[in-house]
Amino acid sequence: MNYFLLLFLKTISKKTAPGYKQFLFFFKILMHILNIFFPDKYCSFLGKTVKNMLGFILNNSLQWCDFATVANDGIMKEITTNFHITKSKVQVINNGVDIELFRSKCSKINHNFSMIYIGNFSEKDLFEPIVNVMDKLKNNLPLIKLVLVGDGRNKQNIETLFKFKQITHLVNFCGKVKHSEIPQYIDSADVGIILRDEGVVASIPVCIYEYMAMGVPVIVNNVGEMAKFVTDRNAGFVINDENELENLLIDLYYNRKYPDNLSIDMQKWVIKYYSRKKLSKKFGNIIYNLLKQ
Repeated sequence: MNYFLLLFLKTISKKTAPGYKQFLFFFKILMHILNIFFPDKYCSFLGKTVKNMLGFILNNSLQWCDFATVANDGIMKEITTNFHITKSKVQVINNGVDIELFRSKCSKINHNFSMIYIGNFSEKDLFEPIVNVMDKLKNNLPLIKLVLVGDGRNKQNIETLFKFKQITHLVNFCGKVKHSEIPQYIDSADVGIILRDEGVVASIPVCIYEYMAMGVPVIVNNVGEMAKFVTDRNAGFVINDENELENLLIDLYYNRKYPDNLSIDMQKWVIKYYSRKKLSKKFGNIIYNLLKQ
């Protein structure tokens, strides 16, 4: 992140501003000092700076472009409101799934109750509620397991949470895997889980589409477009707090019964609306029509 900030500053200076080399040199020294002696302030400053920089780039990109595509209605609402872009200039093209790759083979062979998280372990994904609930249930639900697939900057902190509660035996850290291998992990799970920070209101994780394609329901917290999507598409369960998560896991662990036709409905939705082939064709038509103008 530090590198990209310096690159941005270097680019906008265009080597014409007097003393730009000296400015970059002292800026780099300042960043190192802040990082060593005031890491919290360093992260806060860097985060705000990068956020403002990206906002500036996004705003100008949206003003200059002929057309924009976004992944869901929430993002569309956000950019048309915050950046004053007309809706006619924006179209929703949802994230898609390779339905040939993400096809269930019913490979679950053990008797554990298995939850799966697939993601980049960033700060926007909440793990403390999961850790706390698994710690409460470890004695009553001895066969409960959590599979964590992916890698990211916050992974070490998440591992520490499980170690602190002494429940690492209930967790399988798989690390980063090839995209082609993800279906086999999903296929062996009873339920997916992803809990988001309440500030992340516009995004819908790609893994939810992948769970749907394989008929695996997902547990999400009641945050923004993600919760709305799961509710509207009957793709799983929406919880409001740790107590609800605890009660849900107990129910699923002992009964393993999901709403009627849940898997079939999810897979039908994916084939009809979220097939990557269909969405690619839709995107291609947009490009074709723009080139014709």
